[in-house]
Amino acid sequence: MARPGALGDTLLVAPALARLRRSCPRAQLTYWSNEPAAQLLRQLGLVDRVVSFEHLALAPLFIGAGGVHDPETAGRIGMLLDRPEAAVLWLRRSDDVRQALTALDCSTVVSTPSLPPGARTDGTTESGTAPPHVAAYLVQTLDTWLGPHPGSELSWPRLVPTTDTQEWTNALWQRLGLSEDQPVVALHPGSGSARKNWPAERFASVAALLAARDVVTMLIEGPADATAAAKVAALAGDSIRRVPPATLDRLAALLGRGRAYLGNDSGITHLAAITGTPTVAVFGPTNPTVWRPLGPHARVVCAAEQGDTAWPAVTEVAAAMFNALGCDASRSDGPKPHG
Repeated sequence: MARPGALGDTLLVAPALARLRRSCPRAQLTYWSNEPAAQLLRQLGLVDRVVSFEHLALAPLFIGAGGVHDPETAGRIGMLLDRPEAAVLWLRRSDDVRQALTALDCSTVVSTPSLPPGARTDGTTESGTAPPHVAAYLVQTLDTWLGPHPGSELSWPRLVPTTDTQEWTNALWQRLGLSEDQPVVALHPGSGSARKNWPAERFASVAALLAARDVVTMLIEGPADATAAAKVAALAGDSIRRVPPATLDRLAALLGRGRAYLGNDSGITHLAAITGTPTVAVFGPTNPTVWRPLGPHARVVCAAEQGDTAWPAVTEVAAAMFNALGCDASRSDGPKPHG
């Protein structure tokens, strides 16, 4: 299977991979994508191997059948991809790769665009279109090979932390002086694009409201989030605790340990949702119908209309967070979040 993309794009493939795993339980599934994010799919048990989309040995696939004409090149690619009998390509331009894999004796190649019709890569949708959720679309693309998908429900396993990552979160809790019964939430104010970020002052306002209920807020920071995180930290002051950047598996363990999570339309929000943690996702210019996070306790808060300046109010987001924590948002003095 091949579908390059960032963290969120990768995690939204989980329901399609779960369908493949159920339909082909004995197959060796190799996923060709963004390696750090795709390793989480391996942790979920959805794939057996991960190959980086940037692996130079696979570059000839983008030339077409002529790129694998040389026996040595064909052999190298065959070994790297486990000589696949079938392939699923979720790529914007896949003709050359499909032809190359066919030349390598891959008998079945399913080739479809990476996004549903009408969905744009920036998270918006074309005027007059109503694309389905990306995950539902990817599941549906397998119909031509596996037959119609029974039912409309999406399913995926919950991401469970490893022993090593649990030990890391234990050490973090001890370093921050947190007790097991203390309510802790994670807040991530960044994303892959600044235009998708709810204003920093509103994140800081929610953190202050949570602190008034004795809720500890951890500020999560990704590789591209330094500016957004610094602004929220400066505004929130003592009501927030900044956590240094962590690897994705450690971050998943941290998110899974918290009582709730608040973030934008981002990969880390998708990660929080699949850990099973109550997740509040704030959407502005992007379409939640297409990009909402998947999870048993994930909720989207957005303005009535989409747009670059169309954001929900602090009161709406704070109410969603209090609901996720199991406490009454209408009372400023309590009760405290449930344990």
